Amino acid sequence: MIKFTHYMRKVKLFKPFVSWYAVWNVIKTLRSSQLAEGPRVKEFEEKFAKRFGLGNVVAVNSGTAALELAYELAGIGEGDEVITPILTCLYQNETVLLSDGRKMSIKKMVNQKYNGEVVSYNLKTGEFENKKVIGWHKNPIAGRKWYRVYFENSIVSRSQSGRKGVWLTENHPILTKRGYILAKDLKKNDMVATSFYSLNDKQKELFEGSMLGDGYIRFGRSDNSSCRFGFLQQKVNEDYVNLKIKALNSFAHQSYNKGKYKQSGEAVGAIFRSSPIWNLERKNWYKNGKKILPTSFREITLFSLAVWYMDDGSRQGNSAVICSESFTLADNERLISILNDSLGVKASIQSNYRHGKLVPRIYIGNGHNGGKIIKKANAFKFFRMVAPYIPESLRYKLPEDIRLNCPFNPKLWELNRSRIFYDSVSVIKNKKPLDVKKHLNWVYCIDVEDNHNFISKNIILHNCTATNIPFVRRKAKIIFADIDRDLNISVEDVKRKITAKTKAIIFVHFGGNNRGLKELLEIAREKNIILIEDAAQAVISDFWGKSDYTCVSFQAIKTLTTGDGGALLCKKKDDYEKAKKLRWFGYDREKKQKFGDVDLKDAGYKYHMNDISASIGLGNLKVFDKAVAHHRKLMTTYKECGITAYPWFALLLTEKRDELRAYLKDHGIESGMQHYRNDIYTIFGGRKNFPIMDEIENKYLLLPLHMGVTISDVKKICNLIKIFNESSDTTA
Repeated sequence: MIKFTHYMRKVKLFKPFVSWYAVWNVIKTLRSSQLAEGPRVKEFEEKFAKRFGLGNVVAVNSGTAALELAYELAGIGEGDEVITPILTCLYQNETVLLSDGRKMSIKKMVNQKYNGEVVSYNLKTGEFENKKVIGWHKNPIAGRKWYRVYFENSIVSRSQSGRKGVWLTENHPILTKRGYILAKDLKKNDMVATSFYSLNDKQKELFEGSMLGDGYIRFGRSDNSSCRFGFLQQKVNEDYVNLKIKALNSFAHQSYNKGKYKQSGEAVGAIFRSSPIWNLERKNWYKNGKKILPTSFREITLFSLAVWYMDDGSRQGNSAVICSESFTLADNERLISILNDSLGVKASIQSNYRHGKLVPRIYIGNGHNGGKIIKKANAFKFFRMVAPYIPESLRYKLPEDIRLNCPFNPKLWELNRSRIFYDSVSVIKNKKPLDVKKHLNWVYCIDVEDNHNFISKNIILHNCTATNIPFVRRKAKIIFADIDRDLNISVEDVKRKITAKTKAIIFVHFGGNNRGLKELLEIAREKNIILIEDAAQAVISDFWGKSDYTCVSFQAIKTLTTGDGGALLCKKKDDYEKAKKLRWFGYDREKKQKFGDVDLKDAGYKYHMNDISASIGLGNLKVFDKAVAHHRKLMTTYKECGITAYPWFALLLTEKRDELRAYLKDHGIESGMQHYRNDIYTIFGGRKNFPIMDEIENKYLLLPLHMGVTISDVKKICNLIKIFNESSDTTA
């Protein structure tokens, strides 16, 4: 099929809509004397309430802030059971480790729509996996405390001074040896999982063999530079160099291919950079700039011995000779002892003059040295031990019968990736970066298939969830309920999970869908349980705001946007009055209360909406009815094609989701998942069995439905899906 990609109209999954009324309102507000919580916020609250027939509306700076206030007012605390759906929104910031070892900021990934793979840490298996990036988001963030986390062994690259650090918000979970810890709860010298890899056992053997031979560790341009580990070989031994690179494939490296190697030819090799591993090991292998045998070095394994022999060894007759000139006589005597004890191979030291200096060598094989006789059998035992590790280009170092009878086994070099490296940290709390506007004005989020514990710039960060993360901080007991096939919470599963300890039920309007809400309202009244609506996507729906507390979002891509913002709807007047205080440190700004004027009785937040956001909302309210009409036309068109449509997006269940998504993308249509089950995260207790969620989690696909989508776009999407399905049926 021909694709006219150059002239193709691109249809995004979500797109902000801001009216000209909103633009003009913002200009007027910017020219006024009030930009924070002023008259425009109050006006927006009143007009929003009037438009939707609501009362007791408290405008705040985000939908998440509305949720926080609702949980506070509901009195949800330690030990309370809260029934919540398994599916809800995700947010994330920071920088990510790519599958090829490079690192890229999420901001860049979002702006460039990076669709490659990132390194992901599977909490279930404890292994690293490469996962594809499948979605990109950008969400404002405000009103948070910031924490700077410094890593003890992550030295800044090149000549910059100081240790690497990363800025985190107070409630950002971080993987540590104690489990997932919020940034604000980190302690000095907590061991935090960094993006660097540690050496696994086999890599440790390779590393030690290289260090015994021609390996080296050194700092870069200054003592504050990245520590580097490297090794060299002649050009003819390039396959051996490639094996060593493959065995250390967890670490970012730079190939080396220039100069001369011991006056005998072109050099090839690799330099592995920017890892705290090399920095730590340098302390073990070097003293006063000279290589030493580490005190912790207890034995020589077959692998490390083979690497040492290939790096700096040769065969003289039937003897194996290993050059050990980098070490002192005392170290060489220790090496001989280790060889004898760990492998049972008799060896001895012999010194020869090379290039005008006395060079110690370790001999295994025939000959006399210092009155000792080294038996031939020892040499052949040694050769048989190391032969399976030695590639073709270096097998000339083996006797002929060993070469023929002990073949090279390349699988011995498949060492796999090592596990995460835990580094101690220092934490500076309640500080802000020097340039907040430049660096931290936005939170950028990427979605990663299957598993979202992707590796950040310095640490493994955990995706937090807007609906459920506050319960973790409140130490409430989260009881996840399964979903229906429309992806809303399952009423039947809620009924099964209600107990005497159930404090609240959370209803999330998935895509603005209200199915199940009426029944849950009846159940909540009957059982005297608090019902909280997460109505972030429901403003355009025809039935919402009926619960004890309703939380609304005006985030950038919502149908009614204020840039970012939210609102809390309270059923009770007392809750409404308290919420107005809680959103601004415990003061009631409408009563002109100021710091010191009244006694503070509640620990409040800085959750208030500002007049700029309110101005955008007031302008968009003028055209909201037109937006509703347009959305309903799009919904009708989707439904005529047999596709389920909700007020905020259309929903399709398909067995070939990833293939369809790629097909639509090739034709200029963006689609995605946007929301994921929450039980895949350790912070919520890990994955459990939910029959419907398990069945459809890899089948659901969201399709565009917003003011930037036309009727023609929807018909095109439906037609593309039809063509794809027919083609798939034919192929099958």
